[in-house]
Amino acid sequence: MLNEVPEKDREKKLTDGGLDISGLVNLKLVHREGNAVIRRHLESLPLETFDSNTAFQQKIYPSRLSSMTIHSRSASSPHGSLAKLELSDGNSLYAKLVVGADGSKSRVKDLAGINPTGWKYSQNAIICTVEHMEENHCAWQCFLPNGPIALLPIGDNFSNIVWTMTPEESLNRKSMSEVDFVREIDRALDNGYGPHPNSQLFGGRAAFSWLTGDTTVSANECFEVPPRVTKVASERMVFPLSLNHIKTCCSYR
Repeated sequence: MLNEVPEKDREKKLTDGGLDISGLVNLKLVHREGNAVIRRHLESLPLETFDSNTAFQQKIYPSRLSSMTIHSRSASSPHGSLAKLELSDGNSLYAKLVVGADGSKSRVKDLAGINPTGWKYSQNAIICTVEHMEENHCAWQCFLPNGPIALLPIGDNFSNIVWTMTPEESLNRKSMSEVDFVREIDRALDNGYGPHPNSQLFGGRAAFSWLTGDTTVSANECFEVPPRVTKVASERMVFPLSLNHIKTCCSYR
């Protein structure tokens, strides 16, 4: 079923904006999209599985989970040991397996009595969608002194920005004008720390001949810069950063 669907190469570029930029240059990471295990499983399923199974067709959104009852394996309930999920619209679902994939403030996690451990960081992240001059298929990330900034492509001339910084900086950049914010993004992504290795603006290869050894593959290539951001295409949102860790992610009933 999926044999004719090619895997895509997604390119990632990392730069170091806080230290000597010549040390990292352009580090390229190539990610092969797709999961081999899931792919093999889907290929083994007959197409009629997706056409006839009403579970795939049932719509429960925007109903929310109100309560969850997890019966033991020896329960004498009419539904046996199935978990009962009661929804806000009054309906109920029964399942052998319940997966809590509803975010860090998971309702499933709370109802199951799973208590995470973690802590808060003294950093915030600004997240928004931006438009740039040309189409972008590369994920860019630059490590700055107060936190990294990432430009993540979402199609056409648009990308999402995830920019980590101090709480004070996040409040300032959220409230500044769009023109100033775009200028800050472009400066952060393009470092603003001086000439780039192999930059044609500063004399090409000759000016950085000491980089043309065999230290890294990317050292022999011209330094690339992210696409220039031209406007903010969404609201700027600020989120405090924290870590939550769950020691046990699954269990038997």
